[in-house]
Amino acid sequence: MKLLPKNEPIVAELSVYVEGIEVPGKCTYRKGKPPERTEGDIKGWSLSSRRRLRQFLMRHQVPEGWRTFSCDITIPPLPVGSANPCADRAETQAMFGLFRKRLDRIGLCMVWRMEVQPRTETKRDDIRGIEQAHWHCIGGCPASFDLTAIKMHWLACLGERAKVCGALERAANVDDCGDWQAQRLRYLFDHASKAKLEQVAVGWGKHWGVTKRAVWKDDIPEVIGMTEREQVYFLRFIKRMTARRVPDRRATGGIPWSVYGIVDPPEFEPHHGKRQGIQWNTMGASYFCEGWDGTGKPPHSVRLHLCKCLGAAKRNVWALKTGKCRRSAGQFFGVTKRVIECAKIVANASCK
Repeated sequence: MKLLPKNEPIVAELSVYVEGIEVPGKCTYRKGKPPERTEGDIKGWSLSSRRRLRQFLMRHQVPEGWRTFSCDITIPPLPVGSANPCADRAETQAMFGLFRKRLDRIGLCMVWRMEVQPRTETKRDDIRGIEQAHWHCIGGCPASFDLTAIKMHWLACLGERAKVCGALERAANVDDCGDWQAQRLRYLFDHASKAKLEQVAVGWGKHWGVTKRAVWKDDIPEVIGMTEREQVYFLRFIKRMTARRVPDRRATGGIPWSVYGIVDPPEFEPHHGKRQGIQWNTMGASYFCEGWDGTGKPPHSVRLHLCKCLGAAKRNVWALKTGKCRRSAGQFFGVTKRVIECAKIVANASCK
């Protein structure tokens, strides 16, 4: 391994926030003027748009002492026989725009994301398969604010659709979430990275937005410099921590025997048959172990057999799947400053 000099220069400055770490990427500059935007030219939900949503969730917090609420709103269809039971794009944008203005006037801050409902399983033939927009929102309000007012404001924006049977119960679902730190992580995992084709609002305008930006509070980060070697170890740790865990059906990873240890004899039962072995009762299931009496650590053949059985049943046999993502910059939620410290320790130890 080629060792770098001790006085290695700082190549990156990481921003440590309350709920994660942001790693800056390389700046790319566009030659010439950017293309002019035209109305309705927003197609899919781009990677840059998702990144900006993650940045806002990481860099901002609701004012201190405020409650956090989540709100799911939808547009109910008109009764059977109506000329236009589903709202078109112009009507949808008008209703949601009026709703945002109402929240601005009462001083609430909110992050919203638009999706579409295909409505393929509805029993009504006149609206089956017609996409309809709906929104997932998260925001903050004063501690004394009545959350039912948010629902009333949305019903007031629906017009005649608010009188449809069931609109009062299902048009808006508002919940008190309490803690902003936990709720924004849940919102991030549920909506900030979702890219299902049947739910992306193609042709409906902006996919997400923010209301009352003046109310949001900036989360002041702690900036930590890293050398090239330290950044390599940091990204290696991040890649390992953020890998997706999937069932290991082939049992290539094996069973975490450090968790099991040497099992006690009461967990086994004698096998009454022609083959010699025992029945191992674990994880709510029973597995036959041939050629083992239950004492000591299981032999390799028995362990391999148990791995395959548990892996096929999706029971405590997992593998890490990194996928095709090899990103070295962006927002890493749920990562603490401790990962940076470990990367610095390992990098400095490898240079000695």
